[in-house]
Amino acid sequence: MGLRPPSWSDPEGTWVKPNDWLITFDSSALEQEQRQQKIAVNTSEAVMIQAKAVYDTSVIAKKEYLEGTYKEQEQTILNGLSWRKRT
Repeated sequence: MGLRPPSWSDPEGTWVKPNDWLITFDSSALEQEQRQQKIAVNTSEAVMIQAKAVYDTSVIAKKEYLEGTYKEQEQTILNGLSWRKRT
């Protein structure tokens, strides 16, 4: 969005009193940028939440593997090796 010139509330040369509203700037470009930045923040937060969920799932899967499946497979292999040594 392009910048617009300010909007003056009173014609040039008008006497003003303290606290009179003198000028209004067009804030539409800033408001649009703010909306876009909020969308970017929300998108980034969603990606972060998804990444944390994947990480947490991976930690659980690793623990289950190391304490369960891996131990079972290791024991099976060790039992097979000890059986072969006896024969």
